[in-house]
Amino acid sequence: MAQIGKRHPELGRLRLTVTRAGEQDAMTLFAECRQPAAGLQDAVAATLQSVTKLRGAVHLVTPGSLPNDGKVIVDERPIG
Repeated sequence: MAQIGKRHPELGRLRLTVTRAGEQDAMTLFAECRQPAAGLQDAVAATLQSVTKLRGAVHLVTPGSLPNDGKVIVDERPIG
């Protein structure tokens, strides 16, 4: 995640969430941003794919909306 923050300094706190729907895993990056510029979401998605070699969704959220619990990656897939 540090690489994404370095490439996009306008982003604040980042949180990558992994979920599962049926047999398909999904990755979503939530990124805090005060004033997202046009095209920023697409640019961050391209960086995410470049860094992880996987496609994922990107959601830009308001500063302070992500938990400040120290977690950068959250795996919400069911166990078993």
